[in-house]
Amino acid sequence: MTLVRWSPFRELHSFQNEMNRLIESYFTNGRREIGVSVFEWEPVCNLKENDESYTLEAELPGLKKEDIKISLKDGILTVSGERKEEKEKKDKHSHIVERQYGSFCRLFTLPEKVSEDKIDASYKDGILKVLLPKTEEAKIKEIAIK
Repeated sequence: MTLVRWSPFRELHSFQNEMNRLIESYFTNGRREIGVSVFEWEPVCNLKENDESYTLEAELPGLKKEDIKISLKDGILTVSGERKEEKEKKDKHSHIVERQYGSFCRLFTLPEKVSEDKIDASYKDGILKVLLPKTEEAKIKEIAIK
């Protein structure tokens, strides 16, 4: 009979691995369902902040600006649209298809201090930029020391 030193952390490590698997499974499978709609993919986004505004950048290569919708309701900015799959020509066949197609939707809860009536959006070279100006009271004001 071989004696094995008991480690209280062995069970903890196993538990941690199982929790990681469950969480990963939830976010990779579950996050695609919002309500009754199923979204095929999500664009990669960055949200940046400076003293004057927030800037949301979304990577949407291959889309036309007409394929993108931006809406604002109850402080939630929604960026949605659809990337349509290209039809193959009779003499060409795909060997690798890595680009994702179908509907997408990203929701962003805006801070209360955004001037909703001054939001501006532009789309160039596959990048959607949404400028979210801060209200005057949200801007950082420096106070002079006397």
